Amino acid sequence: MKSKIVCPKCNEEFDAPRWDKKRLGFGAVPPGVGFIKCPYCKYKAHRSEFSVAEDTEE
Repeated sequence: MKSKIVCPKCNEEFDAPRWDKKRLGFGAVPPGVGFIKCPYCKYKAHRSEFSVAEDTEE
């Protein structure tokens, strides 16, 4: 099961990417090194700024 994260700007929930994006250039970097881009509002920030979504399944 993929973990879900919440965008701090638009509060939309989405699947956490396996890799972060590089700050400069192209490609991917390990989680925590680069940034994540929200697929809804296009907000870019460090992974630490995105909160983990609450698990509502029982």
